[in-house]
Amino acid sequence: MALLLRVLINPGQLARLNINQWQLLLAQAKASRLVGRLYYLVVRERVEIPEYAAWHLRSAYKLAERQRQQATREVAEINQALASQDVSFTLLKGAAYIVKGLPCCFGRIFSDIDILVARSEIEKVERYLRFYDWVQTKVDDYDEQYYRTWMHEIPPLRHAKRGTVLDVHHNILPLTNKDMPDFSRFKMDAVSVANVGEVQVLSNTDLCIHTAVHLFTESEFHHGLRDISDFDMLLRHFQENDADFVQALLDRALFLGLFDYVRLAVRYAHLVFGTPIANVEFAVLQAKYPLLGMLQDFCYINIFTPNHASCRTWRYGLSAWLLYWRGHLLRMPLRLLVPHLLRKTWMHARDALTKDETAQLEIPRN
Repeated sequence: MALLLRVLINPGQLARLNINQWQLLLAQAKASRLVGRLYYLVVRERVEIPEYAAWHLRSAYKLAERQRQQATREVAEINQALASQDVSFTLLKGAAYIVKGLPCCFGRIFSDIDILVARSEIEKVERYLRFYDWVQTKVDDYDEQYYRTWMHEIPPLRHAKRGTVLDVHHNILPLTNKDMPDFSRFKMDAVSVANVGEVQVLSNTDLCIHTAVHLFTESEFHHGLRDISDFDMLLRHFQENDADFVQALLDRALFLGLFDYVRLAVRYAHLVFGTPIANVEFAVLQAKYPLLGMLQDFCYINIFTPNHASCRTWRYGLSAWLLYWRGHLLRMPLRLLVPHLLRKTWMHARDALTKDETAQLEIPRN
């Protein structure tokens, strides 16, 4: 088991690490975007660690805190832009963790803000956000059509002055995914946030379902360990006040037609982190077919490890390859996937060739 994983499970081990182990741990944590989370665990568990290590963890945590504060300000701007036009939106993922004050938001690095709106409101949302300097990032005509026709979100928006990125979703799964749920069936909570106002987030169960769906439809797992750690912290937090939360989560996922994604998330949070699953039989989390279950166990247990050279065994590489294709096959059927991948491969090759030709034509300056 990777050193980072061991200390995430038992932060008390941090007090016994030597300098070489700290070097390895920091490298693994940096590759996994979990340095700030380590500091949060150190403070929460009151673990005594050497100052040379504490300095690194504290610096990462301060950076994450600045991002968290910036994300809150961005939410206030978005709320002002859309609420004034009577457009309803729901915060997703990291922004939702922040406004709900969930433990997994502390020390967590954020790359963008995600919101969910009704598909019928997409054009209106884009228009109003443009008045507040949110402009579409540059994409070619093919990618533009791909987003608009098949995906569950529009091309990312970037703020012209602040540079922050906003992803606007109209569902939590692409239109081509057979499990795409009905937007109207999601449950929402209204949360009042200081200096922001009232914003809407998914209910606790639906928030966990979206986290599970997002993770287990991925085709790349560079930050998979962070994401399954998020899910572990969510389950632990919600079970503190509701011992039957996991069962309610599974029941809700079944109702929405998303059971298998949540089953995978609960199963591997438990197998990787020892996440408690009170009042739920572990057998419920088994795959329908034994051979499929064995393959899933191989892939996910090996992929949920730091994306660092010290952990990249042949098992990691094979798991990453298998899950890459699984993610693509979930995203769209073969009749659409094969032409899409062939087109993207040709476009990448064309761009690389064009770049090489341009570089050859450059005249060196003395």
